[in-house]
This record gives sequence, C-alpha cells and structure tokens, in this order.
Amino acid sequence: MTTEVTDVHSLMKACQRGVAGKGPAIEAANNLLAECYGLLGKLAAENESLRKDAGRYRFVRNPLGTCSPLAIWNEGKMPLFSGVADAVVDEFMAKESTNE
Repeated sequence: MTTEVTDVHSLMKACQRGVAGKGPAIEAANNLLAECYGLLGKLAAENESLRKDAGRYRFVRNPLGTCSPLAIWNEGKMPLFSGVADAVVDEFMAKESTNE
C-alpha cells in the first residue's frame, strides 16, 4: 500500500485484503487490519453525521444565503446571523461547559 491512499473507502478495501502469508505475525497484522477497517467505517459514519450537523447549522446561521426561514435567536433581542451567531453560540456553549 502506498502513502497516496487517502480515500477512506480505498483504505478500507486495502484493510480488507490483508496481507499474504502464514504465521503468528501475519495473523496479528491481519487482525490489526480488521480492527482498522471497523474503526475507519465508524469514523466515516461519524464524519458524515458531523457534516450534516454542520450543514444544518450553516443553513440556520446564514438564512439570507440559503433563503431559510430560520434564524438563531437570542431571547429578547434581534435574530443573529453569520459570525455574530457563531460568537453568541460559542459564548453560551462555553458557559454551559463551566456549569457542568
């Protein structure tokens, strides 16, 4: 396998193929490749889920560019957009993490 393999699916296929040969070292290597295959699949699924969450957030935070009827609202104030929305969300998330 070359270092040029960057696509997760190509890497997963390479892990599935394993290595040829016999003996405990080859078995250990193939077991490691099987674990890597499983982990890559989980990471790819998590990455896709995070991309969808980020897309939803971008849709809400920038309604002018997406024609979204939604906005981030700071109670008792005007709707928040773009970088201002990011800053307010970050501020409230930081406060939440210190209250835990």
